[in-house]
Amino acid sequence: MRNLGRLLAIAIAAAALPLGEAAVLCRAAGAPTPVRSEGLTELAGAILLSCTGAPGERVNTNLTIFLSVNVTNRTTAEGAVDAKLSVDGVPVAGVTPIAAGANAVAFNGVSIQTPESGAFGIVVSGIRIAAAQQGVDNASPLEAFISVSGPSSPALSNSTVTVGVPRRGLLSSGNAGTVNCYGSPVPARISVSDLFGA
Repeated sequence: MRNLGRLLAIAIAAAALPLGEAAVLCRAAGAPTPVRSEGLTELAGAILLSCTGAPGERVNTNLTIFLSVNVTNRTTAEGAVDAKLSVDGVPVAGVTPIAAGANAVAFNGVSIQTPESGAFGIVVSGIRIAAAQQGVDNASPLEAFISVSGPSSPALSNSTVTVGVPRRGLLSSGNAGTVNCYGSPVPARISVSDLFGA
């Protein structure tokens, strides 16, 4: 029984030891963009990963972005979508974004070498979303969850960011078969000279 207690103590101590730190650490941020709550192909805000690591350190990872609503980018027969991935403003060559289910885009085989400055930025942009899925009257922010996997993936200090803020795009009300639209008032008098006046 005494040996079992020692064995258990050793197992608990081993489990408490850190498994090793990732060589590169990234902090995620979103650029929340206003989107129409009725929209089916709204452009989500960009996602920025600000990364730091030892100069020359290589990151080899698969980057997947999961959205709180479906992704509606154009998709080729091979499953490629027209989203974009860049590092320090330069498009990443050889990485094709693919649809990874109804609400996700994956960038597989991303390979980045940390520059001499030790800092670099990864930007994911061009993702289109079906904001209407959340509900026209739901003003909750649209979020993206970032997942990294692979042999030398960076550590993420946060993995959920806001990429869209729903706003009503069409304000109207119906009454007895008519539609009342709200917006700029119509002028009392309209003439061709008024339309082209300087």
